[in-house]
Amino acid sequence: MPFNTGPFIEGFSGRPAINVYTPDDTQNFALGAKYTTWDGREYRYAKAGAAITVTDLAVKFYAKQAVACAALSAAAQNGDNILSVTVGAGDGVAANGAVAENEYQGGHVVVYVNSASTSFMRRIEWNTKVAAGGGAMTFGIEQPITAALSTSDNCEILSNIYSDVRTSQDTFRTNAGKPNCTATSGQFMWIQRGGTSWMSPAAAVGATAFSANLVFRDDGSVDLHSSTDASTLADAQRAGYVLANANSTSVSQGAPFIYLQLE
Repeated sequence: MPFNTGPFIEGFSGRPAINVYTPDDTQNFALGAKYTTWDGREYRYAKAGAAITVTDLAVKFYAKQAVACAALSAAAQNGDNILSVTVGAGDGVAANGAVAENEYQGGHVVVYVNSASTSFMRRIEWNTKVAAGGGAMTFGIEQPITAALSTSDNCEILSNIYSDVRTSQDTFRTNAGKPNCTATSGQFMWIQRGGTSWMSPAAAVGATAFSANLVFRDDGSVDLHSSTDASTLADAQRAGYVLANANSTSVSQGAPFIYLQLE
């Protein structure tokens, strides 16, 4: 892969080894690369798919399934680490069949071995270019396959989930993490997914005894799982927990600092 994949771990120096508070105009790390500070904060490298103008709301994954269920276009032998599939005319990030070279790098493929009624998944290391309208695509996987495959077997491809993150209220998308800086569309940035943090909270967060479990609301803010909207948030994505609740009714939210748990 052309970029460093990490993981990057900060030493106990008091000064971060990587600046997570400034966006990059050019890509410096593999999308999805992980950086962990000595105090346990965890970050992933991502690409902004649209302008990100606020930093206290979570951004969401906008990367999607890039190749629908399709038959392998060539047989593969046990031990191979290169597979082929025909990209459909409606597949691809732009849904027009076009795929850029290495666009799916860091994405994942699931292969359905129909003769054995089983499946397996691999990370994608590289892929060939496909012109608009779809066509044959060859791609490399992280580790060799362990059984022979035929053109009767199928696969589906998910593009790299960190290749497109956006601020959004789309309730069908999941939250990727907290941005630490604003960014324009196409810039690269580190988003926080674990450790001590602060995000825009609902009023009850940090102010309710025995209530620490946090989930994301539709806009990327955080709320108690047991909030007044409990029926709406019943299956909401978990964000983490409150680090310190208020110690009396005369004290409001406390901060409230939270501990993100997206890793």
